Amino acid sequence: MKKLLLFSALLAAAAIPLAWWRFAPRPHPVKAVRVKRGAVEMTVTATSAGTVAAAQEARLRPEGTGRVSKIVHPEGDRIAAGEPVVELDSEVLRARQDSAEETVKVQEAALGTARTWEKYAASEFRRVEKMWKGERQGDTPLVSEQQFREAEWRRDDATAKCASAEALLAEAKARVAEIGVEIDKMTIRAPFDGRITEMLVEAGETVAPTSVICELQTSHRLEIEAPFDETDFGRIALEMEARLSFDAFPSEPVTGVVSKIAPKVTATREKNRTVKVTVAIPAAGKLSPGLSADVVILCKRVPETTFVPTRCLRDGRLVYVVENGIARKREVRTGVSNWETTEVLDLKEGMVVVSLLDLDYQGELDGREVAVTETE
Repeated sequence: MKKLLLFSALLAAAAIPLAWWRFAPRPHPVKAVRVKRGAVEMTVTATSAGTVAAAQEARLRPEGTGRVSKIVHPEGDRIAAGEPVVELDSEVLRARQDSAEETVKVQEAALGTARTWEKYAASEFRRVEKMWKGERQGDTPLVSEQQFREAEWRRDDATAKCASAEALLAEAKARVAEIGVEIDKMTIRAPFDGRITEMLVEAGETVAPTSVICELQTSHRLEIEAPFDETDFGRIALEMEARLSFDAFPSEPVTGVVSKIAPKVTATREKNRTVKVTVAIPAAGKLSPGLSADVVILCKRVPETTFVPTRCLRDGRLVYVVENGIARKREVRTGVSNWETTEVLDLKEGMVVVSLLDLDYQGELDGREVAVTETE
């Protein structure tokens, strides 16, 4: 009987630590990251993809009516400012110009004759005037008053005819210049450097001022417009760096510069409020209008600071620091942040922080014993 009691006591003594081991709280497994030191950027991302467009584009139209005689630069050609794109038939105008130039020659000859006669009439008047007023034979002038008045009239008449000839010559020259302008208008020229993206007429076709000849876009200066959430309106400023990623060239990111910010916020049908931001692309490279791209604007950059993944923060200011196997809740001051990383001003490099995104725990973690299963 004594042996049985002793065995039972030993069995009970062994069961106590076994039960404690079975029912005692165990460290909760967590994934954690170490506080790192480096650069942190504050960025904002467009709510939807933007579309590349030419910084400058134009739909060229003729100033008059005419028949297309020649397409100098076809669709797809690059062209410099001032170069001809399309020429309209100008034969009738050139015939008028030739006639007007002949008229100029006739008027120039007429003016030459008029000036010669004016010079002669003026000289003759001076001679007669001298005899009328100065030279006398006794008390009698060498010429009569009638001769003096006739010489005076011939001088004035020659001066008037010379002025008329000058006016007619100026008019003839103006007509030549006018026709020259009309002829120049028959050549449609590029207003800026670019590429002809679409040619809308063919040789032989008659066009009018309402007809669109072609579409021209700048090929070396492109831009992209994208919508940003209204909450980002106050963070975006001109000249900020923008990072563009294209589906067409996924491994070739492009850098741009914020060139324009819409002065108002626009409400969409989905009741979202966005602001349109235009980003200039200094180096177009092989990009083309119409391509879509994701746009991220760099608002601020801290080159050297301590940071943790943004997923480690709760309510934007709380973290769980692992100290001696215990998770300690700590409120921290934060600085620059983005979707991936957040600057933390109260933590030191190398400290271990729980990754809340991977946390499978519903209760309060503060003060609990934890087992770090993975550390970044």
